Amino acid sequence: PPLGLWQLTCRDRPATVDHVPEVRRYYLGGGDTTALSMFRSKVHDAADQGVYAALASAQESIDVMQVSYSFPLLCGLNHFFQLCTYEHAPRYIVELVDAAEDSGAKARVLVGALPFQGVENSVAVDLLRREVKKRGLEEQVEFRFFDGLVHNKTILVDDEFLIVGSHNFHYSAFGKGRSLTEHSLGLVDPVAVQDFNRLFDYHWERSKQ
Repeated sequence: PPLGLWQLTCRDRPATVDHVPEVRRYYLGGGDTTALSMFRSKVHDAADQGVYAALASAQESIDVMQVSYSFPLLCGLNHFFQLCTYEHAPRYIVELVDAAEDSGAKARVLVGALPFQGVENSVAVDLLRREVKKRGLEEQVEFRFFDGLVHNKTILVDDEFLIVGSHNFHYSAFGKGRSLTEHSLGLVDPVAVQDFNRLFDYHWERSKQ
């Protein structure tokens, strides 16, 4: 809005700190923890390749909690016209479905349901459910919608390798030449995995199909 409108409704005043900042309450457990920096930008797609490899490596399970889980932008028109099919699926989706089929890994995908991302996510889930049914993978690949607000971008592979960061499963955040810059950490840490499992299971039980 115009600056004048801000001045009518907002005031600038110093803040006071009365608690420990949230970012200082959490830290790696030490010991044998492995943490990998997973960075991507318009020029460098190393994190993209890392996500693909992690999904493809799954032998037992994949748990995904993502605010966005989308096909290309044009596919949003599937709400009105059947423009896209599974053939338009981005690689981060293809690797997950292929892992379920090739190695028998069980995948649970929990995504945001609220606008704006809910519009794109619902198209992706619809197309994926059709593909999963076609391949006979209904018992192995499940999709649910988050009950409430979510902004997570997390992946857990085989209850061992956890990716946490800003990397959305969204067409704007994958692929060389895309403009968004993202950063995640890849962790091999039993404590972090345990914390994530507790969080994921809590929201999975409260989610909507």
